[in-house]
Amino acid sequence: MKSEFHSVINEFQRLLNEYNFKCPKKLWYDDLICLSKHIIDIYYCYIIARVYKHNGSLEVTMWVGVIDRPDDGLENLSANIKIQIGYNQTCDETFFKECEGKIVNIIESGSLVNLINVSQIEMKTPSFHNGRYEVFTLYLMPFYKMVLEQANYNKKILNSKKKLPGYY
Repeated sequence: MKSEFHSVINEFQRLLNEYNFKCPKKLWYDDLICLSKHIIDIYYCYIIARVYKHNGSLEVTMWVGVIDRPDDGLENLSANIKIQIGYNQTCDETFFKECEGKIVNIIESGSLVNLINVSQIEMKTPSFHNGRYEVFTLYLMPFYKMVLEQANYNKKILNSKKKLPGYY
């Protein structure tokens, strides 16, 4: 279901057009949109913009970390690094555009490379050992890598809705 809030994507056109962020609409909620960009290997940058229904506050966060569903679950893995881009408790028509400007500054400064390095260290030696880390490293990552290998890293195959022979 499309929400009025989803029109906020129009405020992030520079990220979409110049920096090749994607908007995985299937992962959006009524009060949350996300943008994602593949950086290298299993590492991504996620932008999450949301409105809090209980008080109308606006928030934008940027995450750098391993492939995952871009939502509140990112908090559960220490390899995902969160940057608070902006938070506003009043209705400000320029808020999201200003947040986009701050994100562009972070990208252009080269900071994503450093954040990826921190995320890689956290994957090898996590600050927090929890069940999420174990599930991610023992099951999700091996499965993700197996799927990529089976598709010969061909994104057209991965995006296809056709059933492949021998796969059900």
